[in-house]
Amino acid sequence: MPEEQFGTRELSQQELKWSYWFVIHRDLLKKIFIGFLIAINALLWGYSVYTLLRVWVIDGNSYNLHLSILPDNLVNFVGLRSENEPRDIVISKINIISSGQGRYDLAALVSNSNKDFAAESFDYQFIISGAETKTYRGFILPNEEKYLADLSVDSKTRPARADLKISNIQWRRITPHEVSDIENFKSSRLNFEIKNIEYNPSSTSGLGEKLPVSTVSFDVYNNTAYNYWEVGFYILLHRGASIGGINYIAATELKAGETRYLEARWFEPLPASTQVEVRPVLNILDSSVYMKFEGRTGEFSGQ
Repeated sequence: MPEEQFGTRELSQQELKWSYWFVIHRDLLKKIFIGFLIAINALLWGYSVYTLLRVWVIDGNSYNLHLSILPDNLVNFVGLRSENEPRDIVISKINIISSGQGRYDLAALVSNSNKDFAAESFDYQFIISGAETKTYRGFILPNEEKYLADLSVDSKTRPARADLKISNIQWRRITPHEVSDIENFKSSRLNFEIKNIEYNPSSTSGLGEKLPVSTVSFDVYNNTAYNYWEVGFYILLHRGASIGGINYIAATELKAGETRYLEARWFEPLPASTQVEVRPVLNILDSSVYMKFEGRTGEFSGQ
């Protein structure tokens, strides 16, 4: 029976030579392999010892310095937060103006120095003689200076001073995506031309002391491309560096290109004034102030 049937075969001459050589040199090959492993191990240990010596001896001071500052807060979060938070509304001056018969008009000049933050709403009230007046809602646009007022406040005696309390401020950041240029945005929507201002104090009304009515009349031209449901105006009577009178009047449904005649009245004698100033009051960041044009969905746009 052939040998292949039992799963055996004859070794070639070359295979016999390699097998004989391996048997003869087996111990030597084992020693060479062990030596190779020892050499690799020695190199690894040597590199580790060199690294430790360098860290502790050569770079020790620098290493210790880095370890010491690891617990430190290297980011100035306080400064970063302050740069990204709105600055407070500044109250410059509070005027106390007699409006006759134990009543006083209170007017505070406030400003918002933030170029990209608007206080879209806040509560404000005056404090006179330790008592708080009625609470009102206000707003202030970026980089805006305006008056906050409370008219005809009752007081038995003339208040020596008044304070203004502002609370519950809702800040709104104006991003470039929403409004690319806030100053251009403001000028294009608050472009009201005030013309033909006429101040008539009670002394010129011809009614004498029986009916001391003083009036300020003017024409307002809506030189914008927008229709507004209501635009308010503060009328200020300046007397040198102080304010001798303040009033408020509103024009309803003021459309683009329209001129409206307005008249504000005071029912008490007023001091002589050197200048009449008219300031619009309009939150142009509030989409609800805009009237819709026919065939269009709305008139608020940040561009």
